[in-house]
Amino acid sequence: MEINKNKLYRRRRRRLGFFLLLCVLAAIALYYVYGRGIVIVIDPGHGGDDVGAQGIVSEVDVNETTARYLEEYLRKDPNYAVVLTRDYGEGASLSARNRKASWGLGDLFLSIHANSSDDGDGSGFECYCSTPGRENYGMSLAFAHFVVDEIAKTGVSIRGEDGVRYLYYDPSGERIIKESSDETVYEYATLTVLAGKEIPAVLVEQCFVGNEADIDLLGDEDGCQLAAKAYYRAICAYFGTEPIL
Repeated sequence: MEINKNKLYRRRRRRLGFFLLLCVLAAIALYYVYGRGIVIVIDPGHGGDDVGAQGIVSEVDVNETTARYLEEYLRKDPNYAVVLTRDYGEGASLSARNRKASWGLGDLFLSIHANSSDDGDGSGFECYCSTPGRENYGMSLAFAHFVVDEIAKTGVSIRGEDGVRYLYYDPSGERIIKESSDETVYEYATLTVLAGKEIPAVLVEQCFVGNEADIDLLGDEDGCQLAAKAYYRAICAYFGTEPIL
C-alpha cells in the first residue's frame, strides 16, 4: 500500500511539473504577443563573410551602423520592441532571417542595404516593397511611402517615380524593376527577404557606396544616424505613435 502511495505521489509531482511548464510557456507566449509593444524586425543586410558592395565604404558597415542607431531609437521608445535577424558582425542565411522574422512575431520588417553601380555614377535612395498580389502588398506600399517621405527630408535624391519600386526575377534570373505605379500582378520571383510575409516588408537601398556625395549624406557615421532617424520616424508615422526624437 505504501508503494502505491509513493507511485501516486511521483505521478502527481510529474503532472504538476508539466502543468507549471505549460504555464511558463504560456506566459512567455503572451509576453511576446502582448507585452513587448510593436515589434520591429530589423534586417542588417549581408554580414559575416558577405560584406556586400564595396566602394568608398563597405556596404555591410553602412547596413550595421544604420541598424545599430535604429535599434537604439526604437529601444528608447516604449511603444516598440526590436528583433534583429542576425547578430552584428555575423552572417545569416536568407531562410534564417525569414525564420527570425516569423518567430519574433514581428509587426513590421525593414531590411537595410546600400547600393552600387558598375560605372560608379549611381546615386540616390530607393526602396523595394512586397509586390502586388501578395497579402501584405498594401501595408508594405504604405510603409514604403512613409519611408520615402522621411528620407527625402535629408536631401538625398530619390530614384524612380517616387522612390518605391518592385523587383522581380524572370525565369532566366534577370532583374526586372517596376515602379510603384505599375500594380500588375507578375508571376515572377521577388526578393527573398520580402517574400512570404504577412507584415509590412520593405528593403531600402540607402545610398551608393561608390558615390562620395551619397556617402557624405547617408553613408558615413553621421549619415547612417540621419537615415536611422528617418526610418524611425517613418515607423512612428505608419503606426501612429509620437516619435521621441
